[in-house]
Amino acid sequence: MNIYKLVHWFEIIVLAYFIICNVIIHLYARQKAADNADTMVILGAQVMGNPAVPHPVLKGRLDKALVYLKNNPN
Repeated sequence: MNIYKLVHWFEIIVLAYFIICNVIIHLYARQKAADNADTMVILGAQVMGNPAVPHPVLKGRLDKALVYLKNNPN
């Protein structure tokens, strides 16, 4: 087996791993959040300026969390 075949198989394995990981991430991202969860983690993004203003990505995440909190007050 020459080095080119070995590299080719390595590329196939890495690509397959990448595809499998992305499918798993996609499936979990589509799941509905559990009702009345005890905790919530909101992943951050950049906070800019003085006074601090959340980046549009973070603002969207915070807005979604606020909707969840209003729908699940307990």
